[in-house]
Amino acid sequence: MDQYRMLIYKRKYIMLKPIRLLAMAMAVSGWLFCLPALASESPPVTLDSLDKSMAELVKKENLPSLSYAIVQPDKPAHIKTIGSLQKGQETPVTADTAYRIASISKMFVGIAAMQLIEEGRIDPDSNVAEVLPEFEFENPWEATHPLKVKHLLESTTGFDEMSLAEFVYDNQPVMPLTEALRFQPDSHISRWAPGTRHSYSNTAAAVTALLIEKVTEQPFTDYVQTEIFTPLGMNHTFYGTALESVTMAEGHSGGNIVEHDHLLMYPAGGASSSISDMQRLLTFFTERGKPLLNAESIKRMEQSQTTNAGKFDAGYGVYNFSRYYDGWGYRGHDGSLPGWTSELSYLPDNGTGFALLLNDENPRAFYKAARLLADFIAQENTVPTVKAEPVPQRWQELSGYYRLINPRIEKQYFIERIASPVLIDINDEGAHLSMVANPGWQRDIVYVGNDIWSNDKGEIVMTSATDPVAGDVIHYGDRVFVTTSAFGAIADKVIFLAWFLTLVITVVYTPVWLINKARGKIVGAHSLQLRKWMSLSALIAVAFLVLIGVGLSNPFDNLGGPGPISVALFIASILLAIVTLWACWKRIKYRGPSTSRWLRGFVAVYLALQLVVVIYLAYFGVIGLVSWT
Repeated sequence: MDQYRMLIYKRKYIMLKPIRLLAMAMAVSGWLFCLPALASESPPVTLDSLDKSMAELVKKENLPSLSYAIVQPDKPAHIKTIGSLQKGQETPVTADTAYRIASISKMFVGIAAMQLIEEGRIDPDSNVAEVLPEFEFENPWEATHPLKVKHLLESTTGFDEMSLAEFVYDNQPVMPLTEALRFQPDSHISRWAPGTRHSYSNTAAAVTALLIEKVTEQPFTDYVQTEIFTPLGMNHTFYGTALESVTMAEGHSGGNIVEHDHLLMYPAGGASSSISDMQRLLTFFTERGKPLLNAESIKRMEQSQTTNAGKFDAGYGVYNFSRYYDGWGYRGHDGSLPGWTSELSYLPDNGTGFALLLNDENPRAFYKAARLLADFIAQENTVPTVKAEPVPQRWQELSGYYRLINPRIEKQYFIERIASPVLIDINDEGAHLSMVANPGWQRDIVYVGNDIWSNDKGEIVMTSATDPVAGDVIHYGDRVFVTTSAFGAIADKVIFLAWFLTLVITVVYTPVWLINKARGKIVGAHSLQLRKWMSLSALIAVAFLVLIGVGLSNPFDNLGGPGPISVALFIASILLAIVTLWACWKRIKYRGPSTSRWLRGFVAVYLALQLVVVIYLAYFGVIGLVSWT
């Protein structure tokens, strides 16, 4: 889903017990990375068996409703709806019931842009500073790598993702896009040279919509209604609140009903649609753009062209990503908002695809449903014979450890950096990829010439390039990796686990020594001081981890603005640094023989590890973190 859309499946979080919360946050990126490797059991072979399996899934997972559509060549579209408009009620959803489709909305931005490019009204090679001078941004590489319209189309701007405050802002009444883009402009700064690396950006889609408004001299929503929705017969698709003629399903999150918030960057995720309309959009892509675009424009949407990898079929494309189910390469987009999950995926070469809508947040259940659909439409695919070419010596010399350098959200990179490293082992027969943080994720790929690697289904997945900042890099899908040492790939995980172990020991030992002190068994002032600061630093560290976990469990409510959790996290991060440093000073001060050797040794190890963790967090801006900006 949102293929590795970081510690969000686009915005999905799982609540775990407090002691596991930070580990969960670290693991989410790795879990999403490996998610498409999970296999569905006994793929259904008929539509009846598929419908039965989906109905069983809805019942087992207690989903409010699920709607899906399948498109196959020379066959009528199959549309199925299961469940009710409201959880616990009997009114069923229908093919015309609307669901929020979140980031699938970006596909409308892409279609509109490609229409105007075909008409010659938008030049993708134009500089954004020239065609949209009203949009404020900062690009340190503007002289050599100016920000261009085509970079907006593929999210290769280098922009950081929107802030949580922008995500949670209820844009009612809806402000003009020019004002919305001035709300918090800190994300409009290129972190690397535009046109070199992809990084998913809601802001980029909103800026593209602003350009569409400027070129067409009409609101974006009016343009897509006239030029996309109406021609395709999408009568139940709209931006904002539901049309009077449309019935809307009820969104659910954690068992609660989700109220409809108007998104600030609404072109990027504010649309709603029915499964019947999603089938029409799906058919538009499987029939290669008829009647709105020519086939060349559709192919352009399905291909990344503006990273340092050049033309790359595995990249993001024009609001159109690559997704792999059992190695088969799908194109499309997915989306999620609190209470809603959606996906539109298709196989470009054989005209098949599916759309899936869910009014609940259950990423595992949603993936199971998507995998059932993907396996069903791929069961008639013929597995090609992949002709492997000799692996150049240059590639074999690239074996080693790699880490991610194009994070979507900079403030979460301190987690992603730990979870993202991969080991790429290349020999004369092919390449084997495995995740350092998640041994369950492994891939074998083969070299097919022209600096391109493919999987066993013949789908392009990897290539190399030269980055103007990072040097030699490897592109795997839409991720960009740079070489690192074995120490750089493994040490942080070893240190974290060792620190976490000593932290647990310290927390467990704290009530023990307090009881012994009350019983008069600990009397030395120096011994008491060491124990006191050791325990205090540990308790603050636990509070910090719990606050991160609670915040991430519902980031929009808990971290999207100044509140009890976000402010407490800010204070706890600062206290963590101050108390750790003070405890280290106490350990140095009371290093004499008046305290036991065991106590001095353990406190030294624990505080040294925690000091490294604090330095790491400070380096990545987590100490003093203001989550809502």
